[in-house]
Amino acid sequence: MNPLSPANPLSPANPLSLCQLTVETGASMGASVGDDLLRTITAAAKAGFSAVVPRIRPASGPGVAPRDDQPLDVKAIRRRLDDTGLAVVSVLSYWITAETDPAAFRASMDAAAEIGATGVQIVCHDPDEGRLAENFTTTCAIAEARGLRVALEFMAYTTVHSLEAARRLIARSGARNAGLCLDALHFYRAGGIAADLAMLEPQELFLVQICDAARQAPPLAALRQEARGGRFYPGEGELPLDEFFAALPPGCLLDVEAPCAADAALSIDEKAANAARATRAFLARQEKGQQTRR
Repeated sequence: MNPLSPANPLSPANPLSLCQLTVETGASMGASVGDDLLRTITAAAKAGFSAVVPRIRPASGPGVAPRDDQPLDVKAIRRRLDDTGLAVVSVLSYWITAETDPAAFRASMDAAAEIGATGVQIVCHDPDEGRLAENFTTTCAIAEARGLRVALEFMAYTTVHSLEAARRLIARSGARNAGLCLDALHFYRAGGIAADLAMLEPQELFLVQICDAARQAPPLAALRQEARGGRFYPGEGELPLDEFFAALPPGCLLDVEAPCAADAALSIDEKAANAARATRAFLARQEKGQQTRR
């Protein structure tokens, strides 16, 4: 089974992945991107996750100069993955902006493929639609040459700001290896409703990320800050996650991306454990609700 794709629809359980952003709140994690990645894998395994979405490049975004860290110790990462039995669902993160040269992604995508990642996550923030489409298409081709899929994540504070805009860009690219990263927070902050998910074919969803948040969105200028450190664990906020979950393909993998400000001072292991506990409790409530409705 491809871990980015929906799991077997006959399976009643949802495999869980830990997104590294969940454990990055608070003090710096380690000395390098590679060190942080190894610590994320260990914390995820201890908490009982079956997969990870780690960071293989330093955090980027609007106003952040793109750069790559020192080369990853691929052998050490593969050993840690083998020792823990975890899979790498996708890797963080690639921003396509007005200044982007997709050729700069080649080295880190080589590393992503070498550690066994199935795909990469892409965020697009370029007001020139033609240039953006060209760079996205080229990025997809670079990923495909390495056996990687591309999960396009829309965010209300980027130029690809909605589910509809993301689907248009994917269609325009014609890339066979491109699909959606559906993040619960960004979906609702972009004005989405559960009925919007009915238009999607299961194969369009390359990655589903789950978290919770306050129902009332902050101002547009504060959305990125919320996304990077102001979320709640699934079921502990006010988003209509019950209807979001009900609209997903049965048994699909859920990546827990929930950087929680209240847990910023905790250790990486404690953050991962809290994320796992809350998500399992949320899923147990969903299962109980389904049994009640039968």
